[in-house]
Amino acid sequence: MKSQRIFILAILITILLALIFSLQNSNYSEKKEYSIFFPVIKENIDNISKIEINNSNSSIYLLKKDDVWYLPNYEGYPASKKKINNFLFNLASLKIVDKKTSNPINHKKLGLVLPVEDASNRFRVFGNNKELLVDFLIGSKSKQNEELSYIRNLTSNDTWLFKNDLAFYNTELDWSEESILRIARWRVKSIKIESTDKNDKDIFISKDKYSDQA
Repeated sequence: MKSQRIFILAILITILLALIFSLQNSNYSEKKEYSIFFPVIKENIDNISKIEINNSNSSIYLLKKDDVWYLPNYEGYPASKKKINNFLFNLASLKIVDKKTSNPINHKKLGLVLPVEDASNRFRVFGNNKELLVDFLIGSKSKQNEELSYIRNLTSNDTWLFKNDLAFYNTELDWSEESILRIARWRVKSIKIESTDKNDKDIFISKDKYSDQA
């Protein structure tokens, strides 16, 4: 009887150890090496000329011509090269953590279907010759770890988890170059804004003294 209890206890300990090992194996530690998801971005990072970001509410377009990024929906207003380069660098460095489902039936609950659903985003990146380099969806966050999100390359049904450090902006204007002319406020005495439309009135703003901050 005593030996039977010891045997049962040994089985329980074995199960407990296996469970602990399983949980530790799924904690996505920084020490583990994972695969780069988009090696093609790293290989072509200097030859990218167009980025599209689509969500359920809007579409964002970033274009590059003569090595200058701009916003086509804002009359060619300059886009921030720093913001775009940071995005592309993070995309080129993106590493998948764990493979999840490959069954298309499960894509919807992960936010990885088209048309793009709320809280999901579709990204398309093109090369200089208008060739599509990557086309992917970022979906829901993991319920176990909000630092992780689901991702799917639209050329495959495979879904993955990745550590979501891919910072991006949800409106096209947020990608703009925030300061074209760096002029101290105290040096400006007047501003005149002329409309390209002859039917609109020009705007003129002035102050009495340069030092007037009102």
